[in-house]
Amino acid sequence: MKRLKKILDKLNHLKKPTENKIKRKFVNFYFLKYFTFLFLGIFLLANIIFSQNFSEIFFRLVNFEKKSVVNFLEKIRQEKNFFSQLKYFENFYGEEIKNQVFQKENEKKQTIKKLEQILEKNPKSIDVLYSLFLLTNDKKYFQQAKSIDPEIKE
Repeated sequence: MKRLKKILDKLNHLKKPTENKIKRKFVNFYFLKYFTFLFLGIFLLANIIFSQNFSEIFFRLVNFEKKSVVNFLEKIRQEKNFFSQLKYFENFYGEEIKNQVFQKENEKKQTIKKLEQILEKNPKSIDVLYSLFLLTNDKKYFQQAKSIDPEIKE
């Protein structure tokens, strides 16, 4: 009987580690399950929070506020999809939106033309030469101004 008891004890002892392994796997499964739900919850919460913080310009664009459209088009001027966006908004505002988007550039061109006309009348005007240099970034105007007044610095 003692011998049988020893054998049973050994068998029970052998069963316990496997039960422990099963319990560990069971605990790991629940940990993974809760961790997944926690991660998904945090992810969803972050999406909800960030989706509510859209830029104000987005809502103005959606409502077709003209100033915002012009501002938006000026900011994406160097992007490859600029012209498709410009055409899209031209459908709503016509050529007027195009004129407003290019207004600063057109004003700069007009100013350069006026300064060049003044320069024809007075080719030694340092102020005109320097202004043309600043507007066009053309070194020839700076060189001409420097030849007239060597103390001018870039």
